Amino acid sequence: NRAASQFTIKVNTTAGLLQMKQWFNDHGTGTEKGGCLVFCYNSSGTTISTIATGLPEAGKKIYTTFGTTGGHAVTIAGYNDSVRFDFNGDGKYTNNVDINNDGIVDMKDWEIGAMLMVNSWGTSFGSSGKIWVPYKFCADAGGLWNNIVYGMRTDQAVTKPKFTYKLTMSHSDRSQIRIRAGYANNGTATAAAGTPITF
Repeated sequence: NRAASQFTIKVNTTAGLLQMKQWFNDHGTGTEKGGCLVFCYNSSGTTISTIATGLPEAGKKIYTTFGTTGGHAVTIAGYNDSVRFDFNGDGKYTNNVDINNDGIVDMKDWEIGAMLMVNSWGTSFGSSGKIWVPYKFCADAGGLWNNIVYGMRTDQAVTKPKFTYKLTMSHSDRSQIRIRAGYANNGTATAAAGTPITF
């Protein structure tokens, strides 16, 4: 598939969060399969915990804070509305209590629901290379950069080239290489039939 367009989703509201979930489920269009998204965050200075026994995804790793430096881009492969973590230590899991004491109950206070993040650091990271990211990080200052996830739509049309070529070359300075490719309508032509493409 070829890239057709890129898009962003602002995920610091329940409406944005729902749009993100719809993309995972069916691209928001009812297709058979959904897609994945990416986001950026500060990966240096994070804290990671283990989901408690008896809870959904028990024993798996979950971020409990993001860092303050070390920008890093990662993939989100799905979500689970039942994954939870007790951020305020009151022994309860709530989405309707003002746990950050700002006088407002919103996504920043949520302890239930998380996205499944896939990292590029190998299976030694998190739980076999994956980790849960609470929804509250979608809205928190210091969570996802700009509270945004990024996606790409693809062109599903199959493109069949009319011809291909393959070459091997070496040079001591790649900045000095320029390749021009063209085609002719017959084997005896000494110039390209169309405008050559420069690489």
